[in-house]
Amino acid sequence: RVPGLELRVQQIIQPLLVCVEEEVLRATLIEQAREIGSVIRDERRESRDGLVLRAMADLWMQAEREGYWTVKDVTRVVKLTLPEQHQVNESKVGGTMKRKLGFRSGRGPGNTVVYMWDQKLLNDRVAAYGLLQREPVV
Repeated sequence: RVPGLELRVQQIIQPLLVCVEEEVLRATLIEQAREIGSVIRDERRESRDGLVLRAMADLWMQAEREGYWTVKDVTRVVKLTLPEQHQVNESKVGGTMKRKLGFRSGRGPGNTVVYMWDQKLLNDRVAAYGLLQREPVV
Protein backbone atom coordinates (compact mmCIF):
# COMPACT_ATOMS: atom_id res chain seq x y z
CA ARG A 1 0.00 0.00 0.00
CA VAL A 2 1.05 3.53 -0.73
CA PRO A 3 0.02 5.86 2.13
CA GLY A 4 -2.16 8.85 1.30
CA LEU A 5 -3.57 7.64 -2.02
CA GLU A 6 -7.23 7.60 -2.97
CA LEU A 7 -8.70 4.08 -2.88
CA ARG A 8 -9.33 3.95 -6.63
CA VAL A 9 -5.83 5.16 -7.42
CA GLN A 10 -4.51 2.58 -4.92
CA GLN A 11 -6.37 -0.16 -6.80
CA ILE A 12 -4.70 0.86 -10.04
CA ILE A 13 -1.18 1.47 -8.76
CA GLN A 14 -0.78 -1.73 -6.70
CA PRO A 15 -0.64 -4.18 -9.64
CA LEU A 16 1.72 -1.83 -11.48
CA LEU A 17 4.12 -1.61 -8.56
CA VAL A 18 4.24 -5.39 -8.27
CA CYS A 19 5.57 -5.56 -11.84
CA VAL A 20 8.21 -2.83 -11.42
CA GLU A 21 11.52 -3.55 -9.70
CA GLU A 22 13.44 -0.41 -10.66
CA GLU A 23 13.24 2.10 -7.78
CA VAL A 24 13.34 5.21 -9.99
CA LEU A 25 10.38 3.98 -12.03
CA ARG A 26 8.50 2.97 -8.84
CA ALA A 27 9.05 6.46 -7.40
CA THR A 28 7.83 8.03 -10.65
CA LEU A 29 4.68 5.87 -10.66
CA ILE A 30 3.95 6.74 -7.03
CA GLU A 31 4.43 10.45 -7.71
CA GLN A 32 2.07 10.27 -10.71
CA ALA A 33 -0.47 8.37 -8.61
CA ARG A 34 -0.33 11.10 -5.95
CA GLU A 35 -0.92 13.78 -8.59
CA ILE A 36 -3.90 11.85 -9.97
CA GLY A 37 -5.26 11.46 -6.43
CA SER A 38 -4.91 15.20 -5.89
CA VAL A 39 -6.89 15.91 -9.06
CA ILE A 40 -9.61 13.48 -7.97
CA ARG A 41 -9.88 15.17 -4.54
CA ASP A 42 -10.02 18.64 -6.16
CA GLU A 43 -12.80 17.54 -8.53
CA ARG A 44 -14.74 15.90 -5.71
CA ARG A 45 -14.36 18.99 -3.51
CA GLU A 46 -15.64 21.31 -6.27
CA SER A 47 -18.53 19.03 -7.36
CA ARG A 48 -22.11 19.77 -6.33
CA ASP A 49 -21.76 17.09 -3.64
CA GLY A 50 -18.63 18.81 -2.35
CA LEU A 51 -20.29 22.23 -2.31
CA VAL A 52 -23.30 20.87 -0.41
CA LEU A 53 -21.00 19.14 2.06
CA ARG A 54 -18.97 22.33 2.51
CA ALA A 55 -22.19 24.23 3.27
CA MET A 56 -23.19 21.57 5.80
CA ALA A 57 -19.75 21.79 7.43
CA ASP A 58 -20.05 25.58 7.55
CA LEU A 59 -23.38 25.21 9.34
CA TRP A 60 -22.18 22.56 11.78
CA MET A 61 -22.65 24.62 14.96
CA GLN A 62 -26.26 25.43 14.15
CA ALA A 63 -26.95 21.84 13.07
CA GLU A 64 -25.38 20.41 16.23
CA ARG A 65 -27.41 22.78 18.42
CA GLU A 66 -30.71 22.07 16.64
CA GLY A 67 -30.02 18.42 15.86
CA TYR A 68 -30.47 18.84 12.10
CA TRP A 69 -29.73 20.86 8.97
CA THR A 70 -32.60 22.44 7.06
CA VAL A 71 -32.42 22.12 3.30
CA LYS A 72 -33.28 25.81 3.07
CA ASP A 73 -30.23 26.85 5.12
CA VAL A 74 -27.84 24.55 3.27
CA THR A 75 -29.18 25.72 -0.10
CA ARG A 76 -28.73 29.35 0.96
CA VAL A 77 -25.06 28.75 1.77
CA VAL A 78 -24.46 26.75 -1.43
CA LYS A 79 -25.95 29.58 -3.51
CA LEU A 80 -23.43 31.99 -2.01
CA THR A 81 -20.62 29.99 -3.65
CA LEU A 82 -22.12 29.50 -7.11
CA PRO A 83 -22.47 31.91 -10.04
CA GLU A 84 -26.05 32.58 -11.07
CA GLN A 85 -25.96 30.30 -14.13
CA HIS A 86 -25.04 27.31 -11.92
CA GLN A 87 -27.52 27.82 -9.06
CA VAL A 88 -29.18 24.78 -7.49
CA ASN A 89 -32.60 24.39 -5.94
CA GLU A 90 -33.63 22.90 -2.61
CA SER A 91 -34.73 19.65 -4.26
CA LYS A 92 -31.26 19.01 -5.70
CA VAL A 93 -29.55 19.99 -2.45
CA GLY A 94 -31.83 17.71 -0.40
CA GLY A 95 -31.25 14.84 -2.82
CA THR A 96 -27.51 15.31 -2.56
CA MET A 97 -27.68 15.37 1.25
CA LYS A 98 -29.63 12.11 1.32
CA ARG A 99 -28.59 10.01 -1.68
CA LYS A 100 -25.03 11.14 -2.30
CA LEU A 101 -23.82 12.05 1.18
CA GLY A 102 -25.92 9.55 3.15
CA PHE A 103 -27.54 11.79 5.76
CA ARG A 104 -30.84 10.59 7.27
CA SER A 105 -33.90 12.74 6.66
CA GLY A 106 -36.59 13.66 9.15
CA ARG A 107 -39.25 16.28 9.79
CA GLY A 108 -38.54 19.64 11.37
CA PRO A 109 -40.59 22.69 12.32
CA GLY A 110 -43.64 23.20 10.14
CA ASN A 111 -43.25 19.65 8.81
CA THR A 112 -40.22 20.72 6.70
CA VAL A 113 -37.67 18.16 5.56
CA VAL A 114 -34.49 18.25 7.61
CA TYR A 115 -31.36 16.10 7.68
CA MET A 116 -30.28 14.75 11.03
CA TRP A 117 -27.06 15.87 12.71
CA ASP A 118 -24.42 13.13 12.52
CA GLN A 119 -20.95 14.23 13.65
CA LYS A 120 -19.21 10.99 12.61
CA LEU A 121 -20.75 10.96 9.14
CA LEU A 122 -19.95 14.65 8.67
CA ASN A 123 -16.32 14.10 9.72
CA ASP A 124 -16.00 11.05 7.45
CA ARG A 125 -17.43 12.90 4.45
CA VAL A 126 -15.35 16.04 5.10
CA ALA A 127 -12.21 13.89 5.13
CA ALA A 128 -13.24 11.93 2.01
CA TYR A 129 -13.95 15.12 0.07
CA GLY A 130 -10.73 16.80 1.15
CA LEU A 131 -12.51 19.66 2.88
CA LEU A 132 -11.06 21.58 5.76
CA GLN A 133 -13.43 22.56 8.53
CA ARG A 134 -13.66 26.37 8.45
CA GLU A 135 -15.29 28.87 10.74
CA PRO A 136 -19.01 28.04 10.86
CA VAL A 137 -21.71 30.11 9.21
CA VAL A 138 -24.56 30.67 11.64
